[in-house]
Amino acid sequence: MTNTSTAHAPHIPDVLDDPLLDRGTAFTEAERDALDLTGRLPSAVLTLDQQAVRAYQQLQRQPGDLAKNVFMSSCTTATKCRTSACWRITSPTC
Repeated sequence: MTNTSTAHAPHIPDVLDDPLLDRGTAFTEAERDALDLTGRLPSAVLTLDQQAVRAYQQLQRQPGDLAKNVFMSSCTTATKCRTSACWRITSPTC
């Protein structure tokens, strides 16, 4: 007897699938409820500025220029909105 059931991947809310809309942990509890994000994000709520400060601290801990470049590239591909906040903190001319 074979198992004919098919596994379905859980639906990913559109807001998490769009890097320009995904704010990571910056979604408030009310927004998480309204957008069906509860349980899909870490429980902590951090503003975009707090996320940017945290990312900048992680950037500063990188051992060299190549590691910093790799780190910033990973931030860019992860979420453009959060990365732009980080760029505002690291580049006062922006």
